[in-house]
Amino acid sequence: MIAWLGMYDLPGLRDRTDRLWAAVRAHLPGAPENLLRGSDPWSVWSSPDLLLAQTCSMPFRTRLKDRVTLVATPDHRLEGCAPGQYRSVLVARAEDRREALADFQGARFAYNEALSQSGWAAPMTHVAPLGLRFGALVRTGGGMSPRPGPWPRGGPIWPRSTR
Repeated sequence: MIAWLGMYDLPGLRDRTDRLWAAVRAHLPGAPENLLRGSDPWSVWSSPDLLLAQTCSMPFRTRLKDRVTLVATPDHRLEGCAPGQYRSVLVARAEDRREALADFQGARFAYNEALSQSGWAAPMTHVAPLGLRFGALVRTGGGMSPRPGPWPRGGPIWPRSTR
């Protein structure tokens, strides 16, 4: 059986991820003692040996909803956020003096991947009603895949997301 919590299993968070898995595992008889690490998310999500895994909501909604069963959505109890929601920001280089979102009309937009809720879908959903269109789109590969390099001249405008 496979258990994978790899979406946010960064080296600095491994102890917390392991504690989360221990708490979940206590309620799953026969679950593996250790999490699978270092695996491609798509191979994990499509494995016949999958017991439990973590996914971003975008891959779930677009490709996984008919192949897996949603069992939980985390609520991190973030201050100022309704249950089940999160807060993120769009950021730019420190020397960029544009202040309003509309000022970024035609600007380069760096996103992690097109199947990311926070890195793609949320920002695009937020700017669409404003009529804002970005210019060059730069896939950084952050999130579930390694970042390419070198960065485009001048560096990226980093998305995190809007709600």
